[in-house]
Amino acid sequence: MLEHIERVAEALFEAVRVTKKGGYLDLRAPDYRQPLPLDNHYYLPWPRFMPREHALRWVEAMGRPAVGIDTFFYVTMPQILALLDGLGSRVLVAELWQHFPNGKRPFTGSFGQDPIFFESTADIAPIAKALQEAERQGRLPDIYCRPVEFVIIAQRL
Repeated sequence: MLEHIERVAEALFEAVRVTKKGGYLDLRAPDYRQPLPLDNHYYLPWPRFMPREHALRWVEAMGRPAVGIDTFFYVTMPQILALLDGLGSRVLVAELWQHFPNGKRPFTGSFGQDPIFFESTADIAPIAKALQEAERQGRLPDIYCRPVEFVIIAQRL
């Protein structure tokens, strides 16, 4: 649920603080370096690091309700690793997993270029319509079909 915490650095500080010395933190969240269906809340293609001011227009153009759009924040594995390092925790596991219809597998790809870009003044409805049509026809680019999450196990020193 790290993607729902606005001040993730403060939350991690508190999590480490209340963890017994030698205890463990098990952290998992979508890695927002990868365009993905938004952690199954909206389940739709989500352009990487879409500015918040576009998110409302995007979900509406994709035909989804906009409720809750202000309750998620972009997090990445490198960001969380840096925070844990600064808090004096030892990272024991740092892995990326990719979701498939039949389960999860280790992510072996790279975070390639996001094929969706648009200007802040652009009408995003045609982009949304094209993606919806591609999804209906089974031609949605793989980059939007296989979300990636990080798993971090850290020990408080």
